[in-house]
Amino acid sequence: MGTGNSRVHVDLHACFVLHRHPYRETSLLLELYSAVHGRLPLVARGARRPRSPWRTLLEPFRPLQIAWSGRGEVGTLVAAEPEGLAPALHGHTLACAFYLNELLLRLLPRHDPAPELFARYQDTLAALPDPAREQPALRLFELTLLESLGYGLCLDREIADGAAIDAGVVYRYCADAGPRRQAPTGTSSVEVSGATLLALARGRPE
Repeated sequence: MGTGNSRVHVDLHACFVLHRHPYRETSLLLELYSAVHGRLPLVARGARRPRSPWRTLLEPFRPLQIAWSGRGEVGTLVAAEPEGLAPALHGHTLACAFYLNELLLRLLPRHDPAPELFARYQDTLAALPDPAREQPALRLFELTLLESLGYGLCLDREIADGAAIDAGVVYRYCADAGPRRQAPTGTSSVEVSGATLLALARGRPE
């Protein structure tokens, strides 16, 4: 979406609130994550008034349908409807959900749609309350985010000679290159098993 001076109106579509904070006396300034427009800022005028229907609706992790209008960098919220319930997040799982939001806020450029990443975000939120799915879901989200930013990881072949990864071998993964059986001297790397690399490549981290 452009950010020029022409007025735009965007109809209801799927969004999540990534962050919110008070704006002026009765409003909220929102950072939204949109299925159609990526990350974008909106003002929700009057949302902090006691009788505003948006007062308790515009919360992180709750699926929403949102419409907005305006011109320039910051739009104005014109409609918001619930699209479902937020997952049951408490304690550690709530911290994991805020970790997802922080990654998107810090790394994802504004107005840069990434439908696969949005779908992965939804799936990850849904998986967090299940202890067996939490860590695999977080790893897949991180991989999808890196791919969306143009930093996809090499997971199925050795970077040195292109040899297929062997599940029974332990590799050194160099962040700026990929997996090697032996990392060059002075290179920063982490130890990772071939089985783990292949599981990540299949989209089924263990």
